[in-house]
Amino acid sequence: MKILLLRAHPDDAETSAGGFCARFAKEGHDIVIVHMTRGVKGKTYDGVPERDVRTAEAEASAAVRGSAPRPGG
Repeated sequence: MKILLLRAHPDDAETSAGGFCARFAKEGHDIVIVHMTRGVKGKTYDGVPERDVRTAEAEASAAVRGSAPRPGG
């Protein structure tokens, strides 16, 4: 089964539905997460823009699931 999650920012699906994603990925389902924005207007953490922090978190989560991020516009 292919499961599609639409979320506003990178890392939103992972933090709000991480267990769901892990369970169904482990069962062999294809999890596709679409991030509608990159979070470009967010604040910074120790000088690193929020978008970079969130993107790194989303990429790390994809690696754990055994998938790769699918870059958008």
